[in-house]
Amino acid sequence: MVSGMERLPFAELCAELVYDELAALQFMKDKGLIHQHRTCARCRQSMVLRYRKDRDDVRWRCCGKQCRKEVSVKTGTWFQGYDQPVRILLFFMRAWSEKLTSLAYCKATFDMSAKVAVKLNAPMRPVAEDWVLRNPVPGGSPGLTVEVDETLFARKKYNRDRGLPQAWVVDGVCRETGQCFLAVLQIDPPLRLSMSSKRT
Repeated sequence: MVSGMERLPFAELCAELVYDELAALQFMKDKGLIHQHRTCARCRQSMVLRYRKDRDDVRWRCCGKQCRKEVSVKTGTWFQGYDQPVRILLFFMRAWSEKLTSLAYCKATFDMSAKVAVKLNAPMRPVAEDWVLRNPVPGGSPGLTVEVDETLFARKKYNRDRGLPQAWVVDGVCRETGQCFLAVLQIDPPLRLSMSSKRT
């Protein structure tokens, strides 16, 4: 089920979370984008989330009285290495899903440099593909139309590189609901079309 916050238009989502780093963090935590729990690498105690008002930042903090080690919430996620607050990264992902990540848009909306905007855009497609592969959604039902496509991935440039295994990928999108799926086929090419239609 889609939560109320996920159904909000982009502008309203921004207004809801623009000043609330903790709410944006909780939203991303609920969606599995950041760690649910962390254990201190130094003393093996559990860590808790703490908001630092002086830095407008949320960090994992060790519960051990002698330790008190702090770790960024971005550490160990694909957000690691970005200085932007979590809420800005959340807005960027939502904007990316609506194709609103031109350099001019990122500068005006998120106050991002061109370098950061390009760096953030680069992993978005692989991250989205990985999520769709890990969270398959059954496509179609009576009365719905699913557009299915197949693609052969094979990496060999100018017939010079060693041949890598070919990978057939089937993807589909439901016209009415917008639900999509990806599936990697582990079968011989002659069978791919008939098998892919059975899988959907």
